[in-house]
Amino acid sequence: MQLHYYLSMEDKQPLVSAESTLTDRYQTTIPEVVRKALGLGKRDKLEFLLDETGAVRIKKASEPEEHLDPTLRAFLELLAKDIQQNPQNLREVSDSFWLGIDKLTEDVEVGQDEKLAFEPGENDDWLYPDIKP
Repeated sequence: MQLHYYLSMEDKQPLVSAESTLTDRYQTTIPEVVRKALGLGKRDKLEFLLDETGAVRIKKASEPEEHLDPTLRAFLELLAKDIQQNPQNLREVSDSFWLGIDKLTEDVEVGQDEKLAFEPGENDDWLYPDIKP
């Protein structure tokens, strides 16, 4: 089986075209001309994009942002799935909650790259006035 790699398509003419063979273990070598064009190095990740016509585009995967927790995407996907499956569980955030947030952040100035320091205390009931233990 042969794979064809196409970078930027203009008028259906590839900017770069190269051929590679798929092995018995479904592995292939990215041709040098494509590696150079994409700026690929060892251990770089690739993203494969398949369109409705069956054409595949390959691009260098973007680097994850340093500050993102690696489990964040999975957690957000879990939330999205739960919201889709159980929309009846959604509820509006109360005005008193936002007032509590305003009180909590009153006179607080934080730089964009600074870490927030917050330690919960015994008198935090005002933060959650609608929730009773």
